[in-house]
Amino acid sequence: MRRKVTKNTTLRLPESRRSRRRQEKVYLRTKNSLLRAFLFVGLCVLMSSCFDQGDCVFTNSNVVRFDFVNIRKPSTLIPVVVDSIITPLDDATILYKDSVVTASATYLVSLDPTKNETEFIFYWGNRVDTLVLTYTYQSKVLGPDCGTLPFYNDLSIKYNTFNTVLIPNPEVRVNFATKLPNQNVQILL
Repeated sequence: MRRKVTKNTTLRLPESRRSRRRQEKVYLRTKNSLLRAFLFVGLCVLMSSCFDQGDCVFTNSNVVRFDFVNIRKPSTLIPVVVDSIITPLDDATILYKDSVVTASATYLVSLDPTKNETEFIFYWGNRVDTLVLTYTYQSKVLGPDCGTLPFYNDLSIKYNTFNTVLIPNPEVRVNFATKLPNQNVQILL
């Protein structure tokens, strides 16, 4: 005849065996091992179902960052006074106008989502320079709660009148920590 054993109960031994062995605590061991395994797997499934929602963290942008850099020391930014930056579309869009007040080493401009290339004309001092960037534009759906998000990739230079232009980062993204666009275009002076 089997005895019912519950957690943390002591096993009662007959009087003759009591003197030889001390009382031991008996825990649930192998009797419910299948139940324990089932509960563990069920708990894991429930916990993983909390993470089935996609993250709607949006790090892509249509804003390109132009940095004017020293040609001898590429890590050193040079503040440049740009009179205006224009994109000559059907209606010429003026991105920067009369920034003579502050000289900046970084300028932020936006790409045209309806085309695969955008032309920028820089007016600064007595110089006029042109830079044409090509890129791929894709709309992706990350999840039903996120909606459609734009992705700009494969940024490259089609045409420029600057001495040297580099693209250190061909993906147009925003740095999540600083909320600023990553460095996409370096104009070496």
